[in-house]
Order: sequence, then C-alpha cells, then structure tokens
Amino acid sequence: MSEQSAFKSNWEDYKKRRLIFRVIFLSYIPAELLIGVPLSRAHHSIPFVLFIIWGAGFVFSRTYMSVWKCPRCKRKFFMKGLYYNGFARKCLHCKLPKWTLSDPVQTRTPGGVGGGRRKASPYPDPGGKRSARPW
Repeated sequence: MSEQSAFKSNWEDYKKRRLIFRVIFLSYIPAELLIGVPLSRAHHSIPFVLFIIWGAGFVFSRTYMSVWKCPRCKRKFFMKGLYYNGFARKCLHCKLPKWTLSDPVQTRTPGGVGGGRRKASPYPDPGGKRSARPW
C-alpha cells in the first residue's frame, strides 16, 4: 500500500468517527421530541432513561473520535498526556497538518530548498564574533 493511500484510509477512518460523533450529538433533541415526549405519558422516567442512553453514546463516540491515531506518528492526534484539543489543526505530537495525504517531511529534498550546505554571509560579523543569524 502506498503512503498516500495509507494516509487517505486513515483520514477516511477519522471522517467515519467524526460522523458517528456528530450524529449522536445532534440526535438528542429530536429523539427526546419524537420518542421521549410521547412515551412520557406512559411512564414519567422515559425521558431520563433516553438521556442516560444518549449520554453513554455521547461519551463513547467522543472518546472513540479523540483517540484516533495520527497517520504519521501513530500517536493520538488530538491528545497529548491529559491535554485534549478536539479542534487541533495539527497533530499534537509530530505537527502533521490535518487532511495531509502524504508526509511532507519525507517529500522534501535533502538539504532543504537550496540543497546542500549554507553559503557564507556576504555581511561582516559584528565584533568579529559569529552571527546568531540562521542564514
């Protein structure tokens, strides 16, 4: 399997997990209105039971989505230790941007854009010391 197809399948898995979470999250009020309210006439605890079932589904789907692993480093994309960021645009470990289909680190040329070693600066060093400039 090529790297691009591996990344793509991982992102498809993330999309599936996110869809499951969104469906469960958005289903609570319609479920209460369509099921809980009519059945509450039969027994007053039906809305509470629906809330408990929905809450368990919400916690499960949120956990299932948050432990999704990064395609590059295979660590949790949205979690680092106890810190969680569900809106992260990059992996909290390796900084892989969200939705990237290939590893940008492996696709770079050796030595960077210019390739090879750094050229000497045409500017004199102040005070005869080496400059702290990165170029």
